[in-house]
Amino acid sequence: MSTAYGPQELARDLQRLVDLPARTKAELKAWYAEAREVQERILASEELHTIPHSLWHFFSDADVRARSPEDREGQFEQVRQHIAVLATGAIPPDDSREVDFGTFLRELWSFIRGKDR
Repeated sequence: MSTAYGPQELARDLQRLVDLPARTKAELKAWYAEAREVQERILASEELHTIPHSLWHFFSDADVRARSPEDREGQFEQVRQHIAVLATGAIPPDDSREVDFGTFLRELWSFIRGKDR
């Protein structure tokens, strides 16, 4: 029997990836192997039909982050925001489209209300 893989599990895995070192060639190789496993779990999940576009970039940009502290910090901040939302059981809105904060809160509230029913 397989275990469900949903937002909270993804939050845990993303935090692990954020915490993993990824600066040397060996570290980058290990990081990408971990990231591939997380991506496979996402694709096999029945709960994670859509995740923010920026997370797919996160999975593929470890080498960029290793070269650029500015890119690393900016991307990690965005991923930490996604982790905070995922930890609640919600899925952050797709950030490939512009979403203002009010829309985000309405979508989050709608999701929360839907779980209570």
